[in-house]
Amino acid sequence: MGVMGVILNLPNNCVDTFWRYYTGDVVVPKRAWWYVHRTFFYYDQLLLRIRKCNNARRRLKTGFRPASQMEMDRENNPRFPYFEAMTESNSVNFMDRRNRRKKIEPDDEFVDLNSSGWRDVPRDHPKVVEMREEILEKNGMKDLVICAPSELQRAADLFYKDGFVVIRDVLNAEQLEKLRKGCEEVMTAIVKKDKHRRGNRGSHQYTFSAPFRHNSMLHHPAWVQLVDLPTLTPILQRIFDSPDYLCYGAGGDFSLPGTVFSQPLHTAIGDRFVYQEPGTGDLVSHGSFRDPRGIMTLRDLPCPSIACNFFPHDQTVLDGPTRQVRGTQHWNGPSPGLHVEPDLMKYSTVCPVPAGAVILRDVRAWHGGTPNISERVRAIPAVYYHAPWYREIPKGGPAMPRDVYEDKSVTTEYARYILRQVVADPGEHVDTSMRDDIGSY
Repeated sequence: MGVMGVILNLPNNCVDTFWRYYTGDVVVPKRAWWYVHRTFFYYDQLLLRIRKCNNARRRLKTGFRPASQMEMDRENNPRFPYFEAMTESNSVNFMDRRNRRKKIEPDDEFVDLNSSGWRDVPRDHPKVVEMREEILEKNGMKDLVICAPSELQRAADLFYKDGFVVIRDVLNAEQLEKLRKGCEEVMTAIVKKDKHRRGNRGSHQYTFSAPFRHNSMLHHPAWVQLVDLPTLTPILQRIFDSPDYLCYGAGGDFSLPGTVFSQPLHTAIGDRFVYQEPGTGDLVSHGSFRDPRGIMTLRDLPCPSIACNFFPHDQTVLDGPTRQVRGTQHWNGPSPGLHVEPDLMKYSTVCPVPAGAVILRDVRAWHGGTPNISERVRAIPAVYYHAPWYREIPKGGPAMPRDVYEDKSVTTEYARYILRQVVADPGEHVDTSMRDDIGSY
């Protein structure tokens, strides 16, 4: 079962006590803490090696990497059967990306974004009503700290400790309105292509960048304005301890009303691995860091990458806030599936948060989406940054057109400096048009 299995089978109050000790919310004697920390560190290392051996054995047997954690959780999710029954007439395996792309149809009856949800499940279904009551009672971090832009060191300390930090008043009224209009424009264009709300990362769930051929939002002024904000840049420089970090992309996601599934907890980055592409047989490398000695992992290092998700509107408990599990950026063990996830993690959502704020996330920390059972669309556009010491080779060509990069009314001098690795060369064309489908995540 392993240490995580033992912990997750304890009552929730025991898990809560353990988590408070592990993340440092409770002070314990220094020597006792050292023994506890080292014990779980070695257990983590053991779990990691076992997991790598099992994955390698599956890859050798099948010729490809095993099914993703998300697909396995869909099969084991105890909530899935009754939602599957409710959606039988509109059923499609939305984890099958090729199938999703084939069945995409334009929506000729689109009216507006807020009324475009609730296609699979009726909002008054007893299970939805039960879920809404449970979320209203339990959802949200009770002790969520929101920093001011001037609190540089406090923000950095919280980020190092928890793996994320929320900053308020990052956007002024003009920037906020520009971001809202940009998000609405892009969301409308995407949803109009998807009559049945298949989504490109699950039913009613979409990423902003996947529907575009260059897989980025760095062509859109609403996103480019976020790259270098006077209220955010000093905090990033304090966390990275350097002004030489890089912006490597922009995107984010949105969910429509009627998103009834939680996304399994996951991490957005890991150690480099190589796998064989099905069909072509080509070897593909994914990730950047890997210790050939097998001693260290990416989680033993300082933060390699930060995702900055912005809030165009107030974030409430019902409209699909992201859940973040504190202190997990340095955990090597696998994240728990939906069927064994304790309430402590399940309802650890970043809300309420006012419009104009931003959450800075260490992409190694466990996080996941939650149901949007409100009556409005929830959008969290994002910009992504690499630490000065970390690089990943961009795939798919440049992420930013040269003319946008050189437009001084859109980009600042410092923004051009940290975007220099993702911009097209002079004379190089970047296709910023939308795909025929809505892409896949």
